[in-house]
Amino acid sequence: MIITGHGRRLAALELGLKRVPVLVRPDLTEDEVKALRLADNRVAMSDYDPELLKLELASLEADMSGIFDDKELEFLDADLGEMNTGAFVTDMAAVVADQKTDLAARTEHAAAAQLPLAKVFGFKTLPATSQMLVNKVMALAETYCAERGLKGADALVAWLEQHISEAPGDLA
Repeated sequence: MIITGHGRRLAALELGLKRVPVLVRPDLTEDEVKALRLADNRVAMSDYDPELLKLELASLEADMSGIFDDKELEFLDADLGEMNTGAFVTDMAAVVADQKTDLAARTEHAAAAQLPLAKVFGFKTLPATSQMLVNKVMALAETYCAERGLKGADALVAWLEQHISEAPGDLA
């Protein structure tokens, strides 16, 4: 019998896992099993049947003071019958699709934003003697990207993308 971890079981099945680690608890009494299940549901606040939860609570004959405080016990006893089950998500696929659309729009907006170079590089200034080196890098980048008509920052980014993809090991 699964006491806690029903969601993990479903995820393992979805992933096609043949074996998963489990913790067997033969030391628990029936009331401790119920209390552990209730505590797990309280933490997860997942989609559960309030009527079954009320029946489970009513059947407990154990001292719950070490697991739930008085306010939680009052909530479980009094307010579960008044729970607004209409507030739960009924179509998770639609919610995920909406979130993907929102994320794509926010990503596109963020990608179009212009950032100050100090934020990109993490420093605001360079020694004057480094100007020649930076000028050479920019000349290399613009020469490399001349056929594509790229200049300035666009040429630098394209040149960096090419050279970093060719870099060995973790740099690529």
